[in-house]
Amino acid sequence: MAPLALGADRVLLMPTADVSGTPLELEYSYYRGQSIVDLTAGLYPGFKVGIRQEFNGSFSATAKVAVLTEDAKRPGACFRGRVVNGRPACLCRFQQAVGQAGFEGPCRFGHGPLQPGGMAGVTLLLNPVMVKSKQGGLAFPATTLGGAEYDGAGINAGLALQFSRNSGGLSALTGGSGLGFGFNYRTEF
Repeated sequence: MAPLALGADRVLLMPTADVSGTPLELEYSYYRGQSIVDLTAGLYPGFKVGIRQEFNGSFSATAKVAVLTEDAKRPGACFRGRVVNGRPACLCRFQQAVGQAGFEGPCRFGHGPLQPGGMAGVTLLLNPVMVKSKQGGLAFPATTLGGAEYDGAGINAGLALQFSRNSGGLSALTGGSGLGFGFNYRTEF
């Protein structure tokens, strides 16, 4: 996927097969009426662990491992596991660039409390550079990624924005549930 601060590991709201190498990442998202805080750490290239607090009381530990890195000839693939209130679950995700550069189509299959069933999405890189006004005061996001996804419960569409090297945000209309949004901050030591 595009190298966004918020969006490197996801279409909009649903995760992809990418496993970013970011050492520490903190994210807040509001999705289908649910507030969620994720804290993840990249321990090795292609391997990250984390904790997740959903404000309905659900707390979970997570791990994500890249199995195949996406290239022009083969799709990327990863496995993601979560332990939610003592119940384990796992997902397998695949993705492949489709047609022109900047256009990708990930899909997912899973079992357990991680929204079982399928997921599919497409993303398109809209602008890969930061645009500043002549006066230098107004700056548009460095990168904008447009996306649409089916998450097993409905269709979502929106934008992911990178504000700086370490921060980003997203806004999406979630099918039947109104507005979804998120903010992200990542850092390296």
